[in-house]
Amino acid sequence: MFVEEIMTRNVATIDSCENVLEAYKKYRNLKIGSLIITDKDNYIGIVTERDLIERTINIDPKITKIKDIMSSDVKTIRPLEKIEKAVEIMEKKVIQIPFEVIAEMPPHLKNSPRFAFPFQGFFKMQPGQG
Repeated sequence: MFVEEIMTRNVATIDSCENVLEAYKKYRNLKIGSLIITDKDNYIGIVTERDLIERTINIDPKITKIKDIMSSDVKTIRPLEKIEKAVEIMEKKVIQIPFEVIAEMPPHLKNSPRFAFPFQGFFKMQPGQG
């Protein structure tokens, strides 16, 4: 099984110069769990619902830029890589995997003890792929 078979193809994005309030609006309107942060056509980070909760308590969401609260160490993988490679990368970086991705994994992977704790995260396409 390849990453492209289970990845999200149309990820929700927001420009790094947008404010946090705009991110809140996107979350509400799109009913999503994470936003990919872009600078022009480049992926530069991610903001999850948890990030918004934890990192915006004492800030003004109208003036704080989304780039100021994003996580920038985003790991990516090519769509034609095998799922096992994605799992290997995630294990090394302790990246969490969304439940919907686990549900699509082959039984020998999703029944692994490595999936015995809560997950969140995403697979995404490289720019220009797909």
